Amino acid sequence: MAQRTTKTQVNGYRFLFRRLEHALVRRDVRMIHDPMGGHIRSVMVGLVITVLVVGASVALAVFRPQGSVGDSKILLDRDSGALYTIINDTLHPALNLASARLATGSPEDPNAVKESVLSGYKRGPAIGIPGAPSSLNIHKDATSTWTACDQADEPANPESSLQVGVIGGPLDSGAHLSALGPTQALLAENGGKKYLVTAGHVAEVDMYSFAIRQALGLQNANPRPISAAVLNAMATAPDIDAPQIPDRGKPAPWDLSGARIGSVIQVDGTSESTLYVVLDDGIQQISEVAGDVILNGGDKNTTESVVKVAPGAIADIRQVSDLDLSAIPATRPTIVDGTSQHVLCFSWSKKGDDKASVATLIGDRYPLSSSATMVNVVGATGNGTAADVTYIPGGAGYFVRATGSEPDSTRADGQFYVADTGTRFGVPGELTKPLGFTDAPKSAPYGVISLLPAGPTLSRDAALVAHTDLEGTAGEAIPGDQDSGASASDGN
Repeated sequence: MAQRTTKTQVNGYRFLFRRLEHALVRRDVRMIHDPMGGHIRSVMVGLVITVLVVGASVALAVFRPQGSVGDSKILLDRDSGALYTIINDTLHPALNLASARLATGSPEDPNAVKESVLSGYKRGPAIGIPGAPSSLNIHKDATSTWTACDQADEPANPESSLQVGVIGGPLDSGAHLSALGPTQALLAENGGKKYLVTAGHVAEVDMYSFAIRQALGLQNANPRPISAAVLNAMATAPDIDAPQIPDRGKPAPWDLSGARIGSVIQVDGTSESTLYVVLDDGIQQISEVAGDVILNGGDKNTTESVVKVAPGAIADIRQVSDLDLSAIPATRPTIVDGTSQHVLCFSWSKKGDDKASVATLIGDRYPLSSSATMVNVVGATGNGTAADVTYIPGGAGYFVRATGSEPDSTRADGQFYVADTGTRFGVPGELTKPLGFTDAPKSAPYGVISLLPAGPTLSRDAALVAHTDLEGTAGEAIPGDQDSGASASDGN
């Protein structure tokens, strides 16, 4: 049966093994001195030092890398944060990322390197577009939402000063704003003109017309102020005024129980809302509201009423559509008092290829969370024609294509990048890829984004202009890199 090896046997084995080493290497088995142990210890110390040095090098490479230029055309000084471009083997300071990408024709992100790496390049003047964005990140919202608002100091005073705010991105209306319903409306005033504001639409209304005031229930309505900016942003409906009926008051060509041209008739046994107006060449079906407008739009000294006729009386009369009554609401709106709410907004949203939706919001403050901060527009006039304050969620902007404010608009106009500073930049179509915009632009109503302050158009020609300092004092354009993939006329 095998016995377990003892510690003494192991030590003896090691002693014999070392004695053999001495015999082979030193030809001396007496082992009075042991230089072999010193050699082994030296090797071990060397290995430990080597491991420590390699580990320190790896750590430095990970946490403080030197960086390699490689094929990069846009570089970032790791120490100072300065941005550079390499064009024709010359290192140029760039005013911002948009300029760097346009000048090089490359959508790459900056490659961070040490200043010592940059010192080996030939230097050139600073280039770029002053005021162009330094960040070109894009929000990935599935729905494009744009909102224009008025904030009135005195909403009951049509002459009140107004602050115009433009918001891009999702809203947080909470309990402090509500949307007008499909049958609600409010009266607004701008420049002495009155407007009927409905759910996302606005129409000028003839308040001098007794017929219109009576039919729409506006006799006691007080207007709130509305800016030209919000008016222009809204989807516009035709002006609301009383129709003019040719030969009104003359006898009708048919026997209709005494009805004359311009009379409103109702066939016995039909719904009260099934009304017709008698014209010189036929009868036209009208809504109840249009009927009230016509009834109240005749001779002020007489009171007209609906004439009831037998069903057979209109059987042989041609039905026409001569009067344009599209501006008159199909149903009488419920008038909302807008003079007690400080904020009035038009909001437009669209998801993918779906039809856009529009809404009118009214409340006591902007439709944003309490933590959101509006950005003041530099040089804002406060005259109600453009944005005074803006809000775009921080960290990224929006790449959009302008369209109309109408829900079914098919317009597809210019492209813009709206930065989180609230500034919009025109983007020529051929430069979307060099700027790093790989996704198609989202739609946005031009009536809203046109209120934003305009920055310089992003073009390659402008990006190649040299400057004497980083504040953007302009000089001549430098020659572009021949292999950048874009010609000097790309920005035109």
